[in-house]
Amino acid sequence: AVAGSHGYDWWSARLDALAQRADEETVALLACQRRGGAMDARLRFHGRPVELIRLRCVGQLEAGMLLELLHRGAKEVVVAGCDEERCRFGGGAQQAAQEVWRAHALLRRRGEDVSRIRVHWSPDREADPVEEALSRTLEAGPDGRGKD
Repeated sequence: AVAGSHGYDWWSARLDALAQRADEETVALLACQRRGGAMDARLRFHGRPVELIRLRCVGQLEAGMLLELLHRGAKEVVVAGCDEERCRFGGGAQQAAQEVWRAHALLRRRGEDVSRIRVHWSPDREADPVEEALSRTLEAGPDGRGKD
């Protein structure tokens, strides 16, 4: 199934929106409803265009979706979900982590930069603004550890 419980038309519309807006700095942000629910779908963050794609849970994503976002023009993809122990849907975070790992493996095989797909897991079920995650993730180096 495309995009978990979402259908092909929904995913196609998200890709079309990204492709119409993408430039060399566009970030595709896949966030669970809790983390991305109040954000505008299209925004600028630290001068970079961000295309928000809301999922009920990031566990709905698939490796192919992440790679397709890069192919359609995103410079980077950020997955923002709940920490494994905090995911309301049980194994959603674990499923998402596996799909990110698969996408990284495919990028490595093609000799591409795996740091173009990044993750941020929220340890707080109630309030972890996705804007903070986006900032920390984009400022992090390729290993995701940040500049400290």
